[in-house]
Amino acid sequence: MGVAMSWIVTLFLAVFVSVGLYFIGKGIHDIALARQSSSWPQAPALILESKVTTSRSSKGGRSYKAAIRYTYVVNGTPLTSSKIFFGDGISAGSAYANAIAKRHPDGAQTIAYHHPERPALAVLEPGLTKRSFITAAFGFIFFAIGSGFGLLYWLTH
Repeated sequence: MGVAMSWIVTLFLAVFVSVGLYFIGKGIHDIALARQSSSWPQAPALILESKVTTSRSSKGGRSYKAAIRYTYVVNGTPLTSSKIFFGDGISAGSAYANAIAKRHPDGAQTIAYHHPERPALAVLEPGLTKRSFITAAFGFIFFAIGSGFGLLYWLTH
């Protein structure tokens, strides 16, 4: 294999490892925030909009996501957020997304748990969920693939 091909393989594997490290870091950060969120200050909140969005994959499949927008006030400042819980950005099945939307219907009064130093960061459902770990797991998979193939490549060349 030529030098040019070695660089292409190295660059490809470096991208995999880098993407993996980025998502591992983001995932760990989100897990830490999810754990802390249970003890964050609370503020009364109002659900402004609650719906389920649908997206189509290139293969024709559908994925669903609960889209909740709410407002709350911290120290006299009105704030708006759409974060339901840490890990909510990942699409799901219809039943799961609809269940979340039903827990937070339009016009409902609820509680927002906001970060004590950055009140614009808030969630409706504090604490860890299984979905809190998906970003870090995704990153680990990319890191493992890039590292594993990189090690295999360098051992055989």
